[in-house]
Amino acid sequence: MESIDQQQFRTLCDQVRELAPSILKGLTSQSEKTDRILWALFERVCTHLGLDPVEQHSTIQGDTGFGLLQTLEEHMNPEFLYSAIMDEDLLMQI
Repeated sequence: MESIDQQQFRTLCDQVRELAPSILKGLTSQSEKTDRILWALFERVCTHLGLDPVEQHSTIQGDTGFGLLQTLEEHMNPEFLYSAIMDEDLLMQI
């Protein structure tokens, strides 16, 4: 089973943050912006892990944020505080 570590996750967050202006183009609602950013990160995490994002999302049966967190819980090695990284490196920037 593939895994993700703190540095790899931070790199994915940085990639999404750099692309945020194009990802968020035309969106005005903060909830839509957050969901779109989380989906972009979820896609990158799944790709890193060799998972299909759509299949992974339907398997977990929750919103995008829950799917991302659940996927990280199942695949991070060693454990790290992904929520702090997401908040500081990504979500506070949008």
